[in-house]
This record gives sequence, structure tokens and C-alpha cells, in this order.
Amino acid sequence: MINELKEKEKEVEKFENEIKQRHLRIAKKQHKVDTLNKIWAELSKNGEDENSGPLEAKKNNILK
Repeated sequence: MINELKEKEKEVEKFENEIKQRHLRIAKKQHKVDTLNKIWAELSKNGEDENSGPLEAKKNNILK
């Protein structure tokens, strides 16, 4: 009976560690998303887009 409890404890500890690792991976990915959203917001705020062509950039410079 004691062995069964020890096995269950090890199993629970294993699952807890897996949950922690997955949580860390999610947090890292969320940080990347937040960073990209911040960059996108800055580009959008300026009215410029990284993908806009030379004519679009010229138009934006004239309007400024």
C-alpha cells in the first residue's frame, strides 16, 4: 500500500512538472505574440506598413 502511494506521488509529480513546462512554453509564445503586436501597433499608428511599396511611402512622406 505504501508503494502504491509512492507510485501515485511520483506520477502526480511527473504531471505537475509537465504542466509547468507547458505553461512556460505558452508564456514564451505569448511574449513573442505581445512583442509582435506592439511592433504592428507602432507601424499602424504611423500609417506605414512594412509591406507598403515605394509609392505608398512617397505618398505618406508627402502627406506628413
